[in-house]
Amino acid sequence: MFTADSAGRVGLFAIVENEFPGDDDLWYYFEVQVVDPVVTPPSGGGGGGGGMPSASLSQTKADYDSDKGGDITVTLNLNNFALKAVKNGSYTLKEGTDYTISGDKVTIKDSYLAGLSAGTQTILFEMSGGNNPKLTITIKDTDTPLAGFAYQPMKPAYPAGTAVDAIKTNNPLFLDGEEVDFPAIKVDGWNWLKLRDVAMLLNGTSKQFSIGYDEATKTITITTGAPYSPLGDELEDLLSGDFTALASPQKLIFNGMAVDVAAYNVEGYNYFRLRDLMIMLDIFVDYDEATGQITLDLTKPYEE
Repeated sequence: MFTADSAGRVGLFAIVENEFPGDDDLWYYFEVQVVDPVVTPPSGGGGGGGGMPSASLSQTKADYDSDKGGDITVTLNLNNFALKAVKNGSYTLKEGTDYTISGDKVTIKDSYLAGLSAGTQTILFEMSGGNNPKLTITIKDTDTPLAGFAYQPMKPAYPAGTAVDAIKTNNPLFLDGEEVDFPAIKVDGWNWLKLRDVAMLLNGTSKQFSIGYDEATKTITITTGAPYSPLGDELEDLLSGDFTALASPQKLIFNGMAVDVAAYNVEGYNYFRLRDLMIMLDIFVDYDEATGQITLDLTKPYEE
């Protein structure tokens, strides 16, 4: 029979019956000291906690030039764990939209990276166990002035997909002296207009422009001077109250030139800041703080 005490000692008790009559049974006690075994942790695998293997990346740093663009692809060694999520701070990237997975390759898409602010961004790969690998991406912005623009449009302030609060705004808008109905939203104190509404209002004028869209690349194209082809829902007031706008992941090509400009998506429509559109189209805009009136003058160039 074996017993063990708190110190890890094991006692072996044995009862042996003597074969000779008249003798008492003999009792023997054996004490065995049990030594804890030495466990050698597995080697390699990304340096997980306590020497256990964890998932790892083929690289932990990468650079992204917002002027050049491009995807960033890394190899993820799962080490028998599963990838649960890819995160940047509190934002969880969307598979298929912000990143893709093919075998052991994880690709952070250019459309997501283009919406990040300049500086350091840390992408965390949340695993089912072990350590969570991190990829530090340095977003470089050379701030090269866009050719043909006297002023520069506002760059994205939030990563693509970020939800921000928005409200419907009703600032009166005058175009060449006439008031026009113009549904718009307000985000961070600025007026944002649906791109197709602006195209509709300017159609047939000296500042008209056409809009194209490539679903595969999530790219919007604007071509000035070309007529706009309406879809039929332009200038409809579809919004009410407070709602959420999402920082748009879509790219913009203006007259063949890539423009890194802030935009929001609301219920499937893209909204751009009024002043950014006027900068690109070179249209004079004036704002009266006392009345909240916005005035556009197609005969004058944009100025600040």
